[in-house]
Amino acid sequence: MSIYKKLAEARVKLQESKITKSGLNKFAGFKYYELADFLPTLNKINFELGICTKFEIKDNNAFLTVFDTEKQDDSIIFNVPYVQSKIKGSTEIQELGGSITYLRRYLLLIAFEITDGDVVDAQNPKDNEKVEDTKNKEKAIKMIFSLIKEEDDDALTAQLEYYKRKDLGECTEEELKKIYKYFKDMKK
Repeated sequence: MSIYKKLAEARVKLQESKITKSGLNKFAGFKYYELADFLPTLNKINFELGICTKFEIKDNNAFLTVFDTEKQDDSIIFNVPYVQSKIKGSTEIQELGGSITYLRRYLLLIAFEITDGDVVDAQNPKDNEKVEDTKNKEKAIKMIFSLIKEEDDDALTAQLEYYKRKDLGECTEEELKKIYKYFKDMKK
């Protein structure tokens, strides 16, 4: 079996395994896959199919190579540009660790075609409420994030508590407009 066939089979097996998202971006209001959500299942599938992955960083790029363990010259390489993470209150080594974790996760998502969270996943309309226009909510959330900085985290948390919401994705369009106005006024 070719490396491409093995990778295709791994993608299908992983998809059928019904992995669940445990990561939560509380401010943007969506769930996402953490490495621990899919890596144990993926490693088992890869072992069964005779493939393995290797992550590395070189020349300002991050690479994930999928190898055929039976024909080691057969491989598929995925890459993305290296980007240094910026984590509030962290040391350089913690930022490096954050970068490695994010890059590794994104490369695995790409290689194994794992779909991750987006703003639509954050929608939690109540049964009796009208479902609002997702595009307008996405735009409003992006506009809010364009105004706030990391030091505004407490203010955003206070706004969410005021509206009794866990995240921006749960807010109505009207609430998002008011939160945007609050931060816009705060910047003046």
